[in-house]
Amino acid sequence: MEIEEVERIEEILSNADMSDEMKAACIYGISFTNTVTSLEAKLRGGHDFDLISNDALQTTLEFYDADNVIMTDTDVGLQVAGNYMHEITRAGVSPVCGSDPIYLEKYPMFLQTIEQDQAIVIPDIGQLFPEDSIEYKRLEQGGIHSFIAVPYHKIHSGLVAVVNPRRYTDKIGLLQVLSYVSVAEINEKFLTQLLKENRIAEPLPESADVYVKFFDGLEIHSHNGVLTEHNIKSSRNVALLAFTLLNGKTGVSGYTMEAGLWLNATKPVNARKTELNISSYLRDVMSSFFPDEPLIRCENFRFSVSPTYHVRTDLQEVDALCIEVLRETDVSKKIDLYKKIIQDYSGCVLPYQQDFPCIRDVATEYDHKRLRSLRECLKLLVEERRYDEAVDLATPEGLRYCTDSYLFYWLVRAYIGCGELLHAKDVFEGHKSYLLPEQIVELNSLLN
Repeated sequence: MEIEEVERIEEILSNADMSDEMKAACIYGISFTNTVTSLEAKLRGGHDFDLISNDALQTTLEFYDADNVIMTDTDVGLQVAGNYMHEITRAGVSPVCGSDPIYLEKYPMFLQTIEQDQAIVIPDIGQLFPEDSIEYKRLEQGGIHSFIAVPYHKIHSGLVAVVNPRRYTDKIGLLQVLSYVSVAEINEKFLTQLLKENRIAEPLPESADVYVKFFDGLEIHSHNGVLTEHNIKSSRNVALLAFTLLNGKTGVSGYTMEAGLWLNATKPVNARKTELNISSYLRDVMSSFFPDEPLIRCENFRFSVSPTYHVRTDLQEVDALCIEVLRETDVSKKIDLYKKIIQDYSGCVLPYQQDFPCIRDVATEYDHKRLRSLRECLKLLVEERRYDEAVDLATPEGLRYCTDSYLFYWLVRAYIGCGELLHAKDVFEGHKSYLLPEQIVELNSLLN
């Protein structure tokens, strides 16, 4: 149904002899049906997962006439959002989400939405929180006056939120449909990549082995030497290379690459040509390291790793350790694995490329994994009464995770276990503002 036809029907309904509630219900029903039908026709047969997800969120923004639409994965155990985050905004509206992870302990209603699998509809934050409350100030500072949020659970958990909707402010139906579309596409992307990376193939020669290091800066170890990001003349060139390597043989479309490289910056007049020029430049720079076959290929405006090579990364090593520690049942071995994750990966993923969203999202994801390992390790050390080890482990991490409530909670517990009450009280008083209410009550009791 064309938009003009929808508007004509809405005009007829507005003049019809029926209650305002009935008119609103009819108009919503027509708009809902038309939007879903149009979206299905638009996405049918599409194969670019990122574009499909992007179109679904854009449709959500337009349907609700909202300021922002946000979709974010959530680590429920760690209570942190932002492993994967995608936000679309109305023209002229600033993004709500920045580059930092969102600690959901500060927003318990969002965490509750995910944990209890219930949607929330807040027409006015002033009705939910007193104006002098911390929650009200946090939301108001972010430009959030009203919102609708629905959770999702399909391999990953998270939520999709509409910020400051101007119509259908209490209707969650379309948001549920479109969040499912977006999440389904993201999961299919991850699954497709996993299948391609793990498919059975002929053994490759040893010279085809490539090791890529992302922590503390990009390094590509090949049979012919080591290429570092210092060999490449621009951060954007490094980001394109790194983003391609992160997506492996599955690859990433040039349009998704464009959003990752210029989301918050002025795009060149011809972004496609610029990406292809960067790709050509990278092939030249890397030719001495990969003389027989380029490591990176670009076909049909899709960047990917050549199937000629077997690429292994330090990020895969972290993932393997995280799986191993979950399977381990011996507490001492579990602690050793956690310590290895914490000590071996103390740096940041591509620290000099954090201006690019495609890189920043990955860095955030692995920082979350490390923080989760740190929390779990401290918990086990305190439970095993290995207090000195807990203090030695937690103390230097306070600079990196200076607002994490669980880090300082376990550090105070460890100092108490060591009998160092003065140090315990100093840490407690110095970081009380970051602790959760129940942690404050418990530590107060222990200290007194």
